Amino acid sequence: MKSNISKVMDWVFIHEGGYAERDSEPGGAVNMGISFTALKDVWKRLKMAAEPTFADLKALKRGNIYDADKGDAEDIYYGWFFTPISFDTLPSGVDYAMLDLVVNSGVGGGLRAARKQMRFPSSGKMDPQFLWALKSRNSNVVIDAICDGRLALMQSSKKWERFKDNWTRRVDKVRSRAHSMVEE
Repeated sequence: MKSNISKVMDWVFIHEGGYAERDSEPGGAVNMGISFTALKDVWKRLKMAAEPTFADLKALKRGNIYDADKGDAEDIYYGWFFTPISFDTLPSGVDYAMLDLVVNSGVGGGLRAARKQMRFPSSGKMDPQFLWALKSRNSNVVIDAICDGRLALMQSSKKWERFKDNWTRRVDKVRSRAHSMVEE
């Protein structure tokens, strides 16, 4: 739901954190959940003159999808995550649960996990039938399915034992917030 964008981005950025350089990050660094590798792709799409540096990633601003500046963190999220899942058309709460899933698992992986949990054919795409199901079914039931599918996907990861407490906490928080959004 379009009116939820600012609130949802606040929560996503809390979970994603700030700038960090780690070997485990794609490209070696991340800021607000945007890896250095992803920033390189964004710069190509925006036809920026020079290659980005870690300093450019570190200086990345949160921004706002409604401002004139393109290429800030919210613009990147909007193009990479919001648009492919039809965020603006999803019911309140379902939008947040789905967005946080695809931010962590990628659009394809997140959609496959949610579709599997809701007994839809495996696909990494948002098709009209699945979109209809997300919009027409009971939102609390859909939120639980998204979060349960997400946990199942995480439990299949080789990193589950190492990160299970943090990952479970995040999913529980997303589930709780999403349910409260339905009540609003």
